Amino acid sequence: VSTENVTFGNNEVVEIGDSDFLTTYSLLGTSMKVRGQQPTDTVFILDFSTSMTWGYKQDHESVEKKDSRIQALVNSVNKAIDTLAKANPENRIAIAVFNGSSTALLPELTTGSEILEDVPDGKYLEITNYNFEPGKDGGKAFVTCHINGKEANTDGGTNIQAGMFAGMKILADEKDTTYELADGTQVTRIPNVVFMSDGAPTTFASAKDAKYIDENKGEQSGSITN
Repeated sequence: VSTENVTFGNNEVVEIGDSDFLTTYSLLGTSMKVRGQQPTDTVFILDFSTSMTWGYKQDHESVEKKDSRIQALVNSVNKAIDTLAKANPENRIAIAVFNGSSTALLPELTTGSEILEDVPDGKYLEITNYNFEPGKDGGKAFVTCHINGKEANTDGGTNIQAGMFAGMKILADEKDTTYELADGTQVTRIPNVVFMSDGAPTTFASAKDAKYIDENKGEQSGSITN
């Protein structure tokens, strides 16, 4: 974060202009101008696959809720939502989840002020039911979003593609993306995606006109669901 112009390699300069400060991300040197309390639209895309009931070090073995990956995810998301909501009441939040398919757990971008009013105790997400057999795979967690009362559960498959589509669709479908600052300036809300998963995808779906090589090394075309 800088209150002055930022210079990168080859003397490339990003000027601050009339912005309050510049925010620079990663080694790529990407800069974003932020004015006043320019609000954000943040979509959380969360992995609700069965493996999220495993422990931190155990694979293919569901564990107690308190030691599970899904509990760690819920704790982290609750802290992130709390920070965003309290940093600026006009920051908006939505949530999509995925396993073998995807769904929007909090489909509407909801302001921090609304969230804090609906859930004053900070338990925005909560594991309300959890089942597992010690030493075995196949545990299931049921997570309630107390912002809107909607529930989703863990299940088989890790279709990251479906999760990304569901989350990005929330941002793409939103029509009201501007905000008026205190000085009357119209600004665009800053879109953000927070993706949380414990591993690589295990399933995907292709376009209808995909071309691929089948198991017999023959060229095929059409859609794939794997």
